[in-house]
Amino acid sequence: MSVADILSFINDLADRPNYVAYDFEKVQLMFGVPPAPIKGLSYIFADYYQQQSKLVMSLNGKGVFVANKNKSGIIEFGLLDGVVSNGVVQVTDMTGIPIPIAITDGTTTGTSTIIGTACRLIKTPAWRKERLPGVNIYTFSTPVLLISHGVRSAE
Repeated sequence: MSVADILSFINDLADRPNYVAYDFEKVQLMFGVPPAPIKGLSYIFADYYQQQSKLVMSLNGKGVFVANKNKSGIIEFGLLDGVVSNGVVQVTDMTGIPIPIAITDGTTTGTSTIIGTACRLIKTPAWRKERLPGVNIYTFSTPVLLISHGVRSAE
């Protein structure tokens, strides 16, 4: 692929932004081992605890971007009140065993993913629970968090 082809592709995309909202019926959250699908999602949030890249200035004046090896982070999701999946999350937490969480978005044909290994349930702040009545919020801490934003498929 030549530079001209890439530039024309970018220019074509700039003319047609994709403002389609995410459909939570296409978002698949797999929880535990063996993976159990979780239904009744209200929202999903994931973020790293620390910045993932940092600009370190050097003597030549240009600087270098350095990647952070610490990939720990947080995964939070809300389930509608009264859904059976709430029981799955609560019973799994009672075992005390860290579990994996994998989230995939179907609108990006699987390229948008969030993966957390060895996730442990931590306390969710009360102010966050009060903001969404009728939604049970679960916050997990994970030592390794992988986030891929993916590419939205054209519809």
